[in-house]
Amino acid sequence: MRLPIAAPLCALALAAAGCGGGDDEGGASDGGTDLLVTVHPQGAAGPARERQVSCDEGDGCGVKAADLNPVPSDTACAEIYGGPATATVTGTLNGEQVSARFNLTDACEIERWKRAAVLLGPPPQGG
Repeated sequence: MRLPIAAPLCALALAAAGCGGGDDEGGASDGGTDLLVTVHPQGAAGPARERQVSCDEGDGCGVKAADLNPVPSDTACAEIYGGPATATVTGTLNGEQVSARFNLTDACEIERWKRAAVLLGPPPQGG
């Protein structure tokens, strides 16, 4: 009678073990970070600063995935224009594909840029 109970418990344990990651021999692509960061301090039509950011598995180069998430569309944001600067971040963060766009069009976007400043640098002054 214990077999029917043991089988689902074993399956659950195996599934949970697969979610953790980090201890298997998957290589850097399983958990490493490799990002292309492009900043246009004067806006999309202006010159660009581009750099490649890479670091080891689990490090994330000091960036959290949440810092790259867009501002939710239902968020009320103060209409404070921070300038024409734009930026993009694409690549892999801790083994997950990311693609993020940044601008300084309102207070929420300015704050988001500041949270990702380890990649983007401080928001360019402009207006």
